Amino acid sequence: MEKITRTKMTQAEFDALKRNGIGQLVVPDGTDCTEIDFHGTHMVAFGRLCELGDGANLGDRCQLGSYCKLGNECVIGNGCQLGYRCELGEGCKLGSYCTLLPECKIGDCCEFGDGCSMSRECEFGDACEFGDHCEFGERCVLGDRCVLGDECKLGDWCSLGRACELGDGCVLGLECELGNDCKLGDRCELGCGCELGCSCDLGDGCSLCDRCTLDDWCTLGADCTIGTGCTLGGEYLQPTEVPNA
Repeated sequence: MEKITRTKMTQAEFDALKRNGIGQLVVPDGTDCTEIDFHGTHMVAFGRLCELGDGANLGDRCQLGSYCKLGNECVIGNGCQLGYRCELGEGCKLGSYCTLLPECKIGDCCEFGDGCSMSRECEFGDACEFGDHCEFGERCVLGDRCVLGDECKLGDWCSLGRACELGDGCVLGLECELGNDCKLGDRCELGCGCELGCSCDLGDGCSLCDRCTLDDWCTLGADCTIGTGCTLGGEYLQPTEVPNA
């Protein structure tokens, strides 16, 4: 990557920006925006390595370039995009249908709206909350006490910490790992080789693909389907209808 010179933008300079041909306000690479009040402005396009301070308030359809860093308690509108390896502080709120490109790092207690899409290898802190229909790429890592809405999808090899909650109809990819005391809603699907820690609860009508492992004191709801080679507390479960891999 070529060297980018860091420059600080004043409020007057931001307010004087003109929209380009597609309606965006463009902030150059390497801009320090920590003292800017964005007032919920829509369609701001930040270059790479920009920095936004605590409490930044962005509107809808904003774009943050690679390696941007945002402070705590920021607000980001609907349909926004965080670029490769962006970092978000604690207590931030993102609207619906936002996109995170690979390897973003998200602080504790952040909230995401419905339909957000997280690319591979993103990391999320503790106590984050996600709306319905959110999707996570492979190898994403979620901390303790995270909450996912209904019909969310986790890619292969994702991991969740302890005491997480997943809504109804969630789908887990291959070899995902969940910590102790997690709770899954009804009709969830676990891919082959998933591992759940102690004292996890699965709702009614869930399906476990082959070789899933449930540790001690886990419970299964009614009408769950079990693939071959699944264990509960070290004991093999009797297979029922085998779910699709």
